[in-house]
Amino acid sequence: MAASGWPFYFRAGGSNSRGSGKIDVLPTSLARSPAMNLRRLNHLIAVADEGSFARAAEKMHLSQPALSRSIQALEDELGMQLCERQARGVTLTAGGKMVLERARRVTAEARALDRDVHLLKNHELGEIRFGFGPHPAAMLMADVLGTLSNAYPGLTVHAEVNNWTSLLEGLHAENLDFFIVDRRAVLASPGLATRLMATHQGGWFARPEHPLFRQENITLSDLRRSRLASVPLPVHMHQAMRRMLKYKPSELLKFHVECNSVFVLKQLAEQSDTLIYGLQLTMQQELQQGSLRQLHIEDSKGFSMQFMLIHLDHRSLSTTAQQAISILLEHDKQLQ
Repeated sequence: MAASGWPFYFRAGGSNSRGSGKIDVLPTSLARSPAMNLRRLNHLIAVADEGSFARAAEKMHLSQPALSRSIQALEDELGMQLCERQARGVTLTAGGKMVLERARRVTAEARALDRDVHLLKNHELGEIRFGFGPHPAAMLMADVLGTLSNAYPGLTVHAEVNNWTSLLEGLHAENLDFFIVDRRAVLASPGLATRLMATHQGGWFARPEHPLFRQENITLSDLRRSRLASVPLPVHMHQAMRRMLKYKPSELLKFHVECNSVFVLKQLAEQSDTLIYGLQLTMQQELQQGSLRQLHIEDSKGFSMQFMLIHLDHRSLSTTAQQAISILLEHDKQLQ
């Protein structure tokens, strides 16, 4: 790798693979078949990501001719064309797409290996980066951070609260080790490893003075006519909320307030006649203090939320990340 100087190469199908298509990551001294160095694979990834030799060369701090020679050398080693130059940029051939997919896995594993060896040599815990959607953050984040801080005083932790789209981008950019979101936020995306967590009961909440509590019965129709507040929802979750509240096709679901902080939304509900959606556990303190009440809706089967833990399928988790996930899952289990 250019950053660390590790002389690693990969080969497709090792001597024991019998054509299985498996990829072995090998030190130079162990490579016994024609090998491709990681630098050329990173060049191919840059060309694919940028869609242009010029932009890829700038990204990799190379001249364009040097990048072209690197891709050509890779094509010569493989015996196949990987890229096609077109008027609007560069596209990959079918073979190029296959090599790209494997190249991403190999380079990710090489970076993970470099990371773990560095930590081992320096007797360090290193750092961990993970993210939460707004609802799992409100329920789990403080307890998980506290346990990590007590168990690993030397660990540097970077935690962020964001929406599904931003967290996924951070994961693919390898700025996050993993993240946790509402399961309904997750869209099919290649290269992800997922794990379902516990299911928790949720509902709609308002201050005790809200006019709805003066009614004998509360229905979904009453909710549709009320001021609603929510965390920002992606389009597909917005549609799911429409179905949950049984909106007609001609009716518009409009949140009067959208905010990424569940804590701010709770304060909003305490101070105004605004209804908020959340988890019973997240609202537990306010319910006990009497500053919020849950609405019991006559024509609803109830509301629940299940979280999902997500990380890259092709990238090995560090030992520290695995420990953090174990702590997170244990906290989630205890809250059932």
